[in-house]
Amino acid sequence: SVDEASAFLAAYQDARGLRFTADEVGLCWAAGLWVRAFNAKKFHLDGVDALSRDEADAWSRLAGI
Repeated sequence: SVDEASAFLAAYQDARGLRFTADEVGLCWAAGLWVRAFNAKKFHLDGVDALSRDEADAWSRLAGI
């Protein structure tokens, strides 16, 4: 979820002791969206809705795309 990914990014940056730049954060969200969309495509073949329009929009907005 967006909340879980956000918490992970925050914890990762805390653990490494260095913050990502705004561009790097956008790349993280874009990469996460790609994975979510790829997995949703596979799940769709089995009739499972794995990525809602609202969730995809949120990931896109956070990625800056």
